[in-house]
Amino acid sequence: MQWGVELAKPFHYSPIGLILLLIFLGFIVIYIIYRINNNKQEPIKVVVKVIDRNKIRMEYLAKLDTLDRKYKGKKITTRKAYNELSVLIREFIFKLTRVNLLKYSLSDFKKLNNPVLLELINEYYEPEFSYEGEGNLEVSIQKTRKVISEWK
Repeated sequence: MQWGVELAKPFHYSPIGLILLLIFLGFIVIYIIYRINNNKQEPIKVVVKVIDRNKIRMEYLAKLDTLDRKYKGKKITTRKAYNELSVLIREFIFKLTRVNLLKYSLSDFKKLNNPVLLELINEYYEPEFSYEGEGNLEVSIQKTRKVISEWK
């Protein structure tokens, strides 16, 4: 039996779309490879600054002497002197170790596991923060001078 209807040929896509897609993907791969190769940065050079411990030690011993003269000349109060003494020892240690102790509280000093430093800060604490607290500043300055002289 014969039919009068002809069957249509199978449908197929034009190869131009596939070729354009492959070219586009090729450009993307080439771009990625280009970015990876050109993104290589030179290594960062770290300049290590040599610390002259004796120079820093002498600088802070001189600051300690200045503080002692100001206190003995009655230019500052005991409380203010203890405050400056605390800042002085914290800055000294920062310059040598790069540990910023200016923001440390007494409990933070306890965590450092440095009994000499903890004893100093503990001695400064009451006269520095209370109005009634009277400490012996001359003894504290001598202890601080000893710590600065012997710090390694």
